[in-house]
Amino acid sequence: MKNILKYHPSYNKKWGLTILTGLFLFFVLYFYEGFGIEQGLSFSGHNLFIRALIFGLFTSLSFYIHEFLLSKFLVPKNNIQNVFWALLEIFMGANVTFLLFNYFWNWTEWFWNAYFLLLGEYSSVMLIPVIMVWLWGKTQRKIEAAHHMLTFKSENGKHQLKLKEENLLFIKSEDNYVEIHYLSNHKVKHELLRNTLKRIQEQNPTFHYLIKCHRSYLVNYQNIQQTQLAKSRMLLDLGHDLFIPVSPKYIESITKLTDQ
Repeated sequence: MKNILKYHPSYNKKWGLTILTGLFLFFVLYFYEGFGIEQGLSFSGHNLFIRALIFGLFTSLSFYIHEFLLSKFLVPKNNIQNVFWALLEIFMGANVTFLLFNYFWNWTEWFWNAYFLLLGEYSSVMLIPVIMVWLWGKTQRKIEAAHHMLTFKSENGKHQLKLKEENLLFIKSEDNYVEIHYLSNHKVKHELLRNTLKRIQEQNPTFHYLIKCHRSYLVNYQNIQQTQLAKSRMLLDLGHDLFIPVSPKYIESITKLTDQ
């Protein structure tokens, strides 16, 4: 059985780029009248507001296609690829804008000098919202990472262990100590702290996936691979050759969780 809970990625960055780039371009063209844009009617008969609005909408559409459609086939995997991806988005948006620009002015600007001029101006404008979204996303990732960290402390507070939620496997009671088993670089490790299972749960009250399955065990049920039930005995398979016993009184509640 696969992990019970699956990670659902956030689309905040994608929507941020899609919306902010178009809005920013509209603001620069209409309110700031950037790049000496003509304020009167274009050859196509569109006024400044309509042209700025269409430029903004088509820029948002271009970024939407990249972020939500093309990203399914081309996924940036490192910082260099992310930079290349951002430059490609800006380049494609500039080309769409160049075509619109010539449509509004009856293709009178259909030559290389005008193309490279618009490419430079458009890129200088788009770098601002792209960098803003990147910085915002970086901040959000740090906040999210902090929220998804578990902290385990000894009774006297002198020793502590911090783990990502998904790396915690189970915690076993050993007399006056608890043995915390977790993954580090895909290897199972454990840490011994002087504490009790009850206090361990109290230290991380918002982590609802740490459940009791036995008087001596707490298990992160996100990492249950499968359950093994024979007669009145149940074992939880966490992978890595780890099998955790389930007391009879917890079998029903564990079964309900793993069936979700």
